[in-house]
Amino acid sequence: MIQPPAPRAFMLSFDDGPLPGKTEVVLATLRRFTAEDGLPVRAGFFMVGDAPQGFWAGRRYFAPYEVWIHKGSMRRHPHLVAQVQAQGHVIGNHTA
Repeated sequence: MIQPPAPRAFMLSFDDGPLPGKTEVVLATLRRFTAEDGLPVRAGFFMVGDAPQGFWAGRRYFAPYEVWIHKGSMRRHPHLVAQVQAQGHVIGNHTA
């Protein structure tokens, strides 16, 4: 069961990953900090399930193609998903 947040709590969230070279940096940065209760800082990672090459080319109603081609993919980078999960962060699906 999810506990209600402490009065001074907030949540960090990161969208549209996982992205090699960036997700690892975020994870390393989060590992450097602890909350007031001494527990590690946790965040939410809202990841793209699959974004195969060219998939968004004809789908400009979401966002320009140039934006979508830089999105991550859980299917292409499962090792990054495993790292996020191993550190106890929340994983959400951000696939359109």
